[in-house]
Amino acid sequence: MRRLYIDCEMGVSGASLANALMSLTGKHEEYRDCLLKAGYPADLLCVKQDMGYGGSETDEMLFLDSNEADDSISFIDGKSVIGELNLPDWISAYMNQVLSLSELNSTDKFWKLPEIRCFMAETAVICMALAELKPDIIAVSAVDAGCGVLETAAGNDSIPSAFIMNLLKGFDLAKAHRGEKCTAGGALILKGLNPLSENRGNMHSPKYGSGSESDKGIVTSVFYGETEENKPIAELVCNLDDMTAEDISFAKERLGEAGALDVYTTRISMKKDREGIMLTVMCRMDQKMAMIKLIFQHTTTLGIREYESTRYRLFTSMREIQTPEGIVHVKDAAGYGVNRSKAEYNDLAKIARSECCSISEVRNTVCNMDKGEKNHD
Repeated sequence: MRRLYIDCEMGVSGASLANALMSLTGKHEEYRDCLLKAGYPADLLCVKQDMGYGGSETDEMLFLDSNEADDSISFIDGKSVIGELNLPDWISAYMNQVLSLSELNSTDKFWKLPEIRCFMAETAVICMALAELKPDIIAVSAVDAGCGVLETAAGNDSIPSAFIMNLLKGFDLAKAHRGEKCTAGGALILKGLNPLSENRGNMHSPKYGSGSESDKGIVTSVFYGETEENKPIAELVCNLDDMTAEDISFAKERLGEAGALDVYTTRISMKKDREGIMLTVMCRMDQKMAMIKLIFQHTTTLGIREYESTRYRLFTSMREIQTPEGIVHVKDAAGYGVNRSKAEYNDLAKIARSECCSISEVRNTVCNMDKGEKNHD
């Protein structure tokens, strides 16, 4: 499953999230062209080089205010502005949905025209990036809503405003830093996306992007990668006390060939103090009935117990290391903050036999070669 994680612990705005997503897709100019074709004023958009997180250069789009600073429009008029732009229907529908959220949560029924133009451009870019990424799951971190007082021409406003706090109901809040760290546009877009409030989770080789609104000190980061859904699995268990070791071994072999995730036995003490064997078969839920039939076919059990479990696993991949004695396959495992590698036993054993040495010596040689290759890369 494709997972998009939005890290808002350093704040979020429409511009910072739009630029973070654009840094994932790399399509700044393409999105700008789409906005121009949609009728967005050319002088209000530009792409610039910016120093990204960690000091690397990145392209960012500037969403500039026009000179219409004194013009105010109602939410209804804002929706008519959306209708005038030649945007795809689904993007316009999302914008209207977000404006409706704004209307429901705000006591102020008017927006500044340049604000709504910027907001529409940011939202359109976010929609286009999401259409490109096609995430199955969108998750968000705790949000830094900021704190302090915002000085405006109309007076001083508290940070965060009641409007923003209404929008952030249901979101986890991070430690607040001084200043405006969550803008109205950022809160509206998050609310419209309706993401899961979760941690980053386990991703396989995630891509990273970040975007900023530098005048407010806001930096939003995004992580995008494949995750494995932790689907439930079935554990099928039975007790055996009248089968030979050979017959049990054959039953395990047949279950493994049929695609069981794992098959193992445990020594147990049964009723009347009889020694017995507990057979456990782990399989996907859609394999359950086929495995039950095989257990009854290849064992003497009269009953099978079923348990449902959730399996958490690391992402694995195979690669090859060329040694003077031959190829050794190495399995890499990653996820949940863990990275480790293990050389395949059959390859190590083959070399150990041919070279008349211990398997640990071969393993150490392969590990040293692997470290050398990684350091060289």
